[in-house]
Amino acid sequence: RIRTSLDRRFQQAAEEELSRQLRAIEAGAFGRFHGPRYRRELEAGAEITDYLQGSVLVLDASTGDVLALVGGRDFRHSQFDRATQAWRQAGSAFKPFVYAAALEDGVAPSQHIADAPLRFELEGGEVWEPQNFSGEFEGSVTVRQALVRSKNVPTIRLAAEVGTDDVARVARRAGVRSRLPRVPSLAIGTAAVTPLELTSAYTAFASLGETVRPRLVQRIEDAQGRVVWEAGDPERRRVLEPAVAYLLTDMLREAVDHGTATAMRRAGFRGPAAGKTGTTNEGTDVWYVGYTPELVASVWIGFDRPRPILERATGGRLAAPVWGRLMRRIYQGRERPKPWQAPEDIIELRVDPRTGYVLREGCRPEAGAAVQELFVRGMEPAARCPRGGPGTEQRGLFERAFAWLGRLWGRVERWAAAHFGREEAVAPRRRSRYLGAPRLPRADEVPEPQVQVEPPDLEPIIIIPDVEPLVPETSTVEEPLQEPDTTPSPPAPAPGDTILILTPTDSGIVLERAVGRHRRP
Repeated sequence: RIRTSLDRRFQQAAEEELSRQLRAIEAGAFGRFHGPRYRRELEAGAEITDYLQGSVLVLDASTGDVLALVGGRDFRHSQFDRATQAWRQAGSAFKPFVYAAALEDGVAPSQHIADAPLRFELEGGEVWEPQNFSGEFEGSVTVRQALVRSKNVPTIRLAAEVGTDDVARVARRAGVRSRLPRVPSLAIGTAAVTPLELTSAYTAFASLGETVRPRLVQRIEDAQGRVVWEAGDPERRRVLEPAVAYLLTDMLREAVDHGTATAMRRAGFRGPAAGKTGTTNEGTDVWYVGYTPELVASVWIGFDRPRPILERATGGRLAAPVWGRLMRRIYQGRERPKPWQAPEDIIELRVDPRTGYVLREGCRPEAGAAVQELFVRGMEPAARCPRGGPGTEQRGLFERAFAWLGRLWGRVERWAAAHFGREEAVAPRRRSRYLGAPRLPRADEVPEPQVQVEPPDLEPIIIIPDVEPLVPETSTVEEPLQEPDTTPSPPAPAPGDTILILTPTDSGIVLERAVGRHRRP
């Protein structure tokens, strides 16, 4: 007897919801479908089929137990397991690893990235100019906006900034075992992965930093009921700091509520959830990989021989609704999990939306309203006071004009980048090479402004060697200054033309030297 981790109720729901969606696609519910349709009378035993296929996986985020596994549409037609054996391009479902690497590198969610044409010269003289899914550019977006709205070009810029090696290392640590080529297109999921490894890698996000190895068999018994083999404790390991995983989860949670995965909510699931859609070129593969604090699940739809599914096929339209309906059924009669709890080193601060800097207390942004953003404590951007706050009333006319010209020049750069397609237009010398915007300094990298303290109304004491101290008549220095606990030790003998100056301040006495007997102190 082989006892697996599969849950009968989860398995039935996964099979039914996938089949329901594939039939709806073939029936034209999402647009005209041109591919071959499923037919029960097909010859059995083929490795691949010509009709639309799919896979569904559900994993326990804490133990790695596989609770549901659908590897194909009809086992009689094909015994090929697409959940564990099929290598398919992940598309945008790979992007969370890019953003996890960036957050680890200290990039803030409020950091601006140029959403403008980008050009890469690859080996062999090939030129690659990536595009957004919409084919349009917005000029500039924040890191959070780029992930929530699944922007391709800003994501590629971000991966190039932190390094594709670091992106691949994060994916490897999380559990992706397939080959990850170190090319710029890795950022948008051109690497082929299996649904199982991609789903298990997302457990690092669901459990706030700990990935778990998936397991399907719990124990094996012989004919007499004796245990021949039994699974041990779950194999868990820390791959991300909890604060980084929480921050990424918060961004992916916004993608569910307001971004590319809103169809999941329309399918009826209202519990805490985060996730990412994925769509490959020409809509040949569509994904949705999402998670709750308890479960991680993936949905993949495509043909065995890659071909477009239909026009405007996306993970948000085709795969996310399956995930939403599946979670709704799973949590019927089951208590919904509590939302993720923010680690202690997560802080929430007011941000200037135009610059991404943290706003000082009592300050207002340059334009628009301030926004709230989450940061990892110690990695938050430096604080500034653009206008309307303490200290800004002293800015002169010249400074205000210079700031206005700077903002105008930034708009001209973005316009030129969008219309002429030259990366140089968005990457002047003082900006990051790939981000196309200044890299926000962290708060601990910028010295705190020094408070200017007015010196006390005391005249300095001038001491000339071998001469009685000359104390000006207006001095308020009294005899106690000569006591050992407040007067510095006698200086070493100095040249005859050296003047020693004792200057009383509010924090003590400052000893200075001036060479030249006739030099004015």
